[in-house]
Amino acid sequence: MDTRTDRLGYVMGRVGPAVQLRPVVCGRAWEAAPADVRPATDEERLAAIR
Repeated sequence: MDTRTDRLGYVMGRVGPAVQLRPVVCGRAWEAAPADVRPATDEERLAAIR
C-alpha cells in the first residue's frame, strides 16, 4: 500500500532508493519511497478487486 497516494500495488522491485509498484488491476506502474509503503490490510486487498 502506497500511503502517500493511497494506492494498492504489488512490489515489483527497487530502482535506486525507490520501490517499484504495479497496480493490482490494470494501470501503469509507479515508484514510491520505501517509507511510504506498507503491507495492505485484508480490507484494502478486497476493495481493490471489487
